[in-house]
Amino acid sequence: MTTPRHGDRPFEIAHVDHHTQLDVELVCSRTGRNLGRPWATFLTDAFCRRLLAVYLTFDPPSYRSCMMILRECVRRHNRLPQPRRQHPALPERPPGDQGR
Repeated sequence: MTTPRHGDRPFEIAHVDHHTQLDVELVCSRTGRNLGRPWATFLTDAFCRRLLAVYLTFDPPSYRSCMMILRECVRRHNRLPQPRRQHPALPERPPGDQGR
């Protein structure tokens, strides 16, 4: 079973998934203190299913996670997912999963 592609080209539509608390506990190498379980946020290209960015934090999912994953995408690729529009910096379909 395969999922159909979304969009007409890479970087047109991206999906954010930030509801993944990793099943690993991190420990400080200097103090030995348990730091807890981090959350992972992923930005995935809907057309080619390429992982565009990853953001790890100890904070639960929030608007900050969404902003940081977009920042990481720009840092890695020098661009955001962009549909064909007059203003290329504003996505026609903002990445996100409506909080699911």
